[in-house]
Amino acid sequence: HLLCFLSGDDDATVSMIAKQAMGVDKSLGEDINLSSWTKDDSNNLPSFGEIMSSVVRSKSRPKYTEFHLRAQAASLRFMVQSLFSEESFYGDELGGDELRIFVSVILDTLSSYRGRSLSREEIDLVDECAICLSACTSSSSEGRSLVRKFHDDSGFGFNDISMQALNSHSAKARRHFSEVVGHLYEDHALWTDSPGSFSVSDWIEITGLKNMATICTKTLGTMFEPSFVLGEVHGAAFLGSQCVRALRLAETRNEQDTDDGISDCWTACAGIVSLLGKGLAHSDAAIGNACSRAIVIAFSYDGQ
Repeated sequence: HLLCFLSGDDDATVSMIAKQAMGVDKSLGEDINLSSWTKDDSNNLPSFGEIMSSVVRSKSRPKYTEFHLRAQAASLRFMVQSLFSEESFYGDELGGDELRIFVSVILDTLSSYRGRSLSREEIDLVDECAICLSACTSSSSEGRSLVRKFHDDSGFGFNDISMQALNSHSAKARRHFSEVVGHLYEDHALWTDSPGSFSVSDWIEITGLKNMATICTKTLGTMFEPSFVLGEVHGAAFLGSQCVRALRLAETRNEQDTDDGISDCWTACAGIVSLLGKGLAHSDAAIGNACSRAIVIAFSYDGQ
């Protein structure tokens, strides 16, 4: 608890020492690569439940919500590294309660910064939230279910995540929010009441995939106008690629479903791919790079 609190100290030396002791000084703000995670990365880490109890649910000391923004970002990374170091990964030892609280902490944090201009430290915190949320949804069906079902008066739900994938202040956040949306799209069990059956047309309607693909197509089309919003085009490239990938993978399960909604969705996704291809030659290198990476995502498969 003390290390998490001090990681946001105004004294840069104190803050850095705390982050080094937590093991987050080099990983903070960086992508989480679960495939390269080794047992050495989890040496001397307290259990996830212990961190949650002392940092998030403490009754006698300052809680996570009372920490400095820098300390909140470092604490999230510390928690997610401990979470992925658990030998019984999301197993009976955790009982799902700690994971639920962790996802709620992330979404509650994001809801505090929705729809307003952000400082540099606030942007860094949103980045860390997006990275941690993507890690949870990529590796755990329970994590995806928690995000899908998260609701309260000021909650940050699936539609908010989709909008942040387009409009977030940070390119890093837009990319990771797009990944979260993709993870949820591809978990078909989240969108049906009958686990044994799957209809692509019903899935498209429930997820709103066609509408989102249409929005991405229109936003990508603005890149050729005299003035365009770079961040929105960047977000549309990554979110659009997730729409294309999700529809491609879903269609492998399709059995003689010729609904017009599917055809319209394919039309929108085809428009995304066409625009991504044209964007490769864009005069702005950031647009070209985003379109290149988005094309790779759009035509990737599970595990890629």
